[in-house]
Amino acid sequence: MTFVLSCITSDAVFQVVDRKIFKDDGGSYSDLDSDANKAVFVDGRFSFGYSGLAEISGQSTDSWLQERLAEADDRTALNILEHLRCEASKTFKTIRKLSSSQRRIAFETVFWATSEDQPKKIKPGQYVPSIAVVENALDDSFNWQKTARPEFALRASMILLESKKDIHISSIGCPLSTPEKGAIMKHIGRAVRKKNAPPSLTMVRMFEAVDWLRRRGKLVGGGMVGTYIPKTAVAKYEQTDSFHAMYSMPKRDVVCFFDVQEKPTATGHRSPLIVMGKSKVQGASGGRGFKDQICLGKRGHETGETGVR
Repeated sequence: MTFVLSCITSDAVFQVVDRKIFKDDGGSYSDLDSDANKAVFVDGRFSFGYSGLAEISGQSTDSWLQERLAEADDRTALNILEHLRCEASKTFKTIRKLSSSQRRIAFETVFWATSEDQPKKIKPGQYVPSIAVVENALDDSFNWQKTARPEFALRASMILLESKKDIHISSIGCPLSTPEKGAIMKHIGRAVRKKNAPPSLTMVRMFEAVDWLRRRGKLVGGGMVGTYIPKTAVAKYEQTDSFHAMYSMPKRDVVCFFDVQEKPTATGHRSPLIVMGKSKVQGASGGRGFKDQICLGKRGHETGETGVR
């Protein structure tokens, strides 16, 4: 089933995606891969994660998602999301070998909306935290339905927070009880509201929340990838066309990726897949002591990776 946990604050958006893939044998589940990537970072301001079908038309779902997100000519949020919705609906109609329950999938993204996305609602230079889900099997409470629908739906909303102490939490994947949702909100909220707390504390609390679910017997992996997108980094990218990200626990003014391994693997640590403009970037990976900086310029027309060791 797996899990995507998103958190929105007034200064940054966070997303943690587990790395576990399960094999669905008609309702019984077994571990298939503990080290899969299920996260894609887009255009310096979107973090996508998915829960559900791990392979689409013979291609890993993260790679399929990366390709679809890179195809949209118009890079506004609505166009990117609507393109994904249309392509998913078209592709899933060709999948015949799986049952309707096995075709269920949901993609969740947290991102910063700009005046280009909503010129009537957002002023130039203003950035509004937002969330969207593209899915074929969720009900109005974002719980799984038993079967997939033929058409995908897109649900998107801007999140208006009244103060720096407010947060918005969202998740897709393994179902949560009301007490579990409340416990996660409280655990993460304490980090956001703690005076002078660094953003890394919020990310740690999100990792802890996902691991807590795993230890409670949920179908969630112990390996996770976290993405941190501060508003200041988005503003800098919009103003300069130069993008910089780091493999690190969150630092206040730079996009950061960080992962936790369930157990040491040959692939080691890695960032999400990346899309900048219409360019696809593999991201970066490395073993123990791995550090990485990714520098992209001019909306992804020039791409490169530096500082990998």
